[in-house]
Amino acid sequence: MAEAFPRSQQQYFPALTALRGIAALCVVLFHYSVGSFPNLHPTEVTFFFGKSYLFVDLFFALSGFILMHVYGRGFADGPSAATLGPFLKARLARLYPLHLVVLGGFVLLELLKLAVDRSGLDAFGNPHTLATLPGSLLLLNAAGIYEALTWNGPSWSISAEWIVGLAFPLLVPVVSRLRPAGLLLLYMATLIGFVLLSAGPKIDLDLTADWGVPRCVLGFVGGMVLHRLWRDGTPRWMAADGPALAAAAAIVLAMHVNMRGVFLIPLFGLLILCLAQNTGRVGRALGTRPMIFLGEISYAVYLAQVLLLDSVILGWHLITGYELKDAGFSAAQSLMVIAVMVAALLPLSILLHRLVEVPARGWLRRIGAPRPLRPAFQRPS
Repeated sequence: MAEAFPRSQQQYFPALTALRGIAALCVVLFHYSVGSFPNLHPTEVTFFFGKSYLFVDLFFALSGFILMHVYGRGFADGPSAATLGPFLKARLARLYPLHLVVLGGFVLLELLKLAVDRSGLDAFGNPHTLATLPGSLLLLNAAGIYEALTWNGPSWSISAEWIVGLAFPLLVPVVSRLRPAGLLLLYMATLIGFVLLSAGPKIDLDLTADWGVPRCVLGFVGGMVLHRLWRDGTPRWMAADGPALAAAAAIVLAMHVNMRGVFLIPLFGLLILCLAQNTGRVGRALGTRPMIFLGEISYAVYLAQVLLLDSVILGWHLITGYELKDAGFSAAQSLMVIAVMVAALLPLSILLHRLVEVPARGWLRRIGAPRPLRPAFQRPS
C-alpha cells in the first residue's frame, strides 16, 4: 500500500490559483482563434486550441475542490441557518457583481448596434433579444430555458456554478461520509455521467445553455471527491514535480491529438491532486506573485473576453464597413491581432478586478454583518 502524504493545515493553494489563470487564458485563445479571424486554421497544426473549451470542466472541478476545502466542515452535518445564509451571500458576492457589470457592457454594445442600424448601415448578425435578458440577469442562462448562448456567452458556466452551488450544502454530507470504496464509486459515476453526456447530439462535451448544469454537477462533485482524497491522504509520489509535469503534458498531448473530453476529465483530476500538494519547483514556479495574480484576475479575464472580442468586431465594422472575419489578414496578421487583444484583455481585467470585483464583493459580504461595538462615551472629568 502506498504511503499516504500527511495533510497540513494549509488554507490556500497557490498552484491551483495559478492553474485557474492559465486555464482562463486557454479558454480565451479558444474563443479568439476558432472562427473569429480570417485565414487562421489552428487545427491544421494542432487541436489544442479547438479543445480548450474543456478547461471549463477544470474550472468546475476546482470549484468543487475549493468550496469543499473552505466550507466542507461547516456543512458536514448538513446546512443550518447559521451556515447557509453566509455561504449563499459569499457565493453571490463572488459571482454576481462582475457578471452584472460585464452584462451591462453587452447591453451598451447592443444599443450602439441599434443606433448604427437605424442610421442605415447593415445589421451586425443576429442581435441579442430582450426576451433572453432576464435569464442572464438572474443567472439562469444555463438552466436549459434557452436553446443557445445569449448575451455574454461564457457566463453560462457562471450560471451553472451558481445553480449547482445551491445544492452544495446538501452534497457535502454525502461526500463527507463516504468511505474510500464509496468515493471511488462516486468518482467513477461522474466519469460515466460524462460519457453519457458526450454521447448526445452535440460534439463531445461542448454543452452550454442546454446541458450546462449536468456538466457542471459532474465536474463539481468530482472536485469534491478529489478534496476528500487530498484530505484523507494521497501517495507521496503525487507531491513530486514529475507527476505534475506528466499530468500537464498528458493533457496537452490529449488535446493536441483531438482526444475526446471524457479522457481529459481524470487527467484534470490528477493534475489538481498533484498541484494541491506540490512543494517542488513546479509549485514554486506557479506560486510566484505574477502567476498568483493571473489566477486572482482570472474571473475577470474569463467574463470580459467576449465583450472585448465583440467590441473589436463592431469597431472594425464601423471603420471599414465589412466584417472582421472577411478582412484580408494573413494567418500571421490574425495571430498578431490576437496577441494584441490578449495584451489588452489583461489590463482590462485588472481594472475590472480592482474597481468592480473586489470592492463589490467586500460590500456585499458586509451587508447584514453586525457592526463593531463602539466604546461608550465618557464625559471627561
